[in-house]
Amino acid sequence: MNSKINTLALIATMAFSASVVSADTVAYYRFDNDGKTAGQTADTIVDETGANNGAALKGGVGTDPLSVYSSDVFGAEVPRTTEPNSLSLDFERGEFQYVQVADDASLDFGDSSFTIEAWVKLESLAGGAATNQHLLWKKVASGVTDANLDYGVVIAAAGNYGASANGELMLNQGNGSSAKQVGSGLFLNDTSDWHYLSVAFDADNDLVRFVLDGQVSTVANTFTAAANAGELIIGGHFDGGGALNNRFDGLIDELRISNEFLPYDSLLSVPTPAALPAGLILLGVMQGVRRHRR
Repeated sequence: MNSKINTLALIATMAFSASVVSADTVAYYRFDNDGKTAGQTADTIVDETGANNGAALKGGVGTDPLSVYSSDVFGAEVPRTTEPNSLSLDFERGEFQYVQVADDASLDFGDSSFTIEAWVKLESLAGGAATNQHLLWKKVASGVTDANLDYGVVIAAAGNYGASANGELMLNQGNGSSAKQVGSGLFLNDTSDWHYLSVAFDADNDLVRFVLDGQVSTVANTFTAAANAGELIIGGHFDGGGALNNRFDGLIDELRISNEFLPYDSLLSVPTPAALPAGLILLGVMQGVRRHRR
C-alpha cells in the first residue's frame, strides 16, 4: 500500500526537546563547528555526536578542489533545537566533490529502523542518468553494483532508480543480490529555495516515511536490506566500475542520521502546514512511540 499525505497537521501542544544530539543520533554534520568560515575549503567535517564518525572531503579527479563552506543557509537557526546556523557545504558537480565517512557499526542499518534528515538547495535539476542528486550512499565497495547497497537517498531523474518523474525523492536499499527502490511521490524541482527532507524506515511496521517540507508520504516496504562494511558517501555515487558517475550539485546543511524511526516531534523540522485542505485527517502523535528492531 502506498499512502500519500500532502500536508501534515500536528497537535500544537507537543513538547519539543531542544537537545542537539539524542541517544538515537549516530552522525550529525552541521558544517558550523569545523573551524572554518564561508569561502574556506573544507577538509575534515566534525560529527557533532562525538561518536567519531567524522568525514573527509574528497575531490574525485586529479587536482579537483574540495568543497567549500557557504554562508547561504536555510535559516539563522535550526527549527527544533534553536541552535545557530551560519554555514552549509557547497558541492560542485563538475569538480567531482564528495564526502567520505569511514565505516562504523553505528552507521550499518540493514533491516533496522533509521531516520536520515537534511536541508538541501539544488544548483541544477535531476533530468538525466548523469544528473541524479545523491544525498548519501552506503555501499560495500565502489566497484560493485547497487545490490551491495545498505541504504541510499537520491533525488532522481525520471526512469532512474524507479523515479516516476524528474526530481523524485527516493530510498534505495540492497541485500547483496538485489536492490530495492522506494519512491516517495514527492518531487524537488527548483534551484531557488532550501528544502527540508527526511527519509525514515520503520522496521517494525515495514514502511518508509518521506518528508519534504510540509509534505509527507508513507510507503509500504517489506524488502529485507543487508548491512555492510562500506564507506558512507555524501554527495556522490560510485557505479559498478568504480567511477564517481553521479554527484550532488548544490548545498547541504544539517545532515543528521539516527538509528531509530523518529517520531514527528523529534525531527529537526516538524512538518507543519500553512493551511489544511478540506477533508484532511489530522495526525497527532501516533508515531511518537519509539520502535526498536535489531
